[in-house]
Amino acid sequence: METGKDVSSHLFTLNYAERELSCLVERSGDRLDVLIDNNIAAVLQITDQGSVEQVSGDELSESVINFIKKEVIEKVNGTENSG
Repeated sequence: METGKDVSSHLFTLNYAERELSCLVERSGDRLDVLIDNNIAAVLQITDQGSVEQVSGDELSESVINFIKKEVIEKVNGTENSG
């Protein structure tokens, strides 16, 4: 974990493989550590352009990555929109 960076935790429910599972995301700077159902772990990176890419861990679908982006980045920043 990087020092000098704010760390925030986000807990929410998402649909994964047609089941509702808990999702914990810890954000440290541009890094998102994802833990789904205490079983599926992945690391996502926020790019300079604002997109989110998976860099390691269990493979997540694009729709799950987009949902995590919406829950963690857009809702927190107040940039959620209909498009």
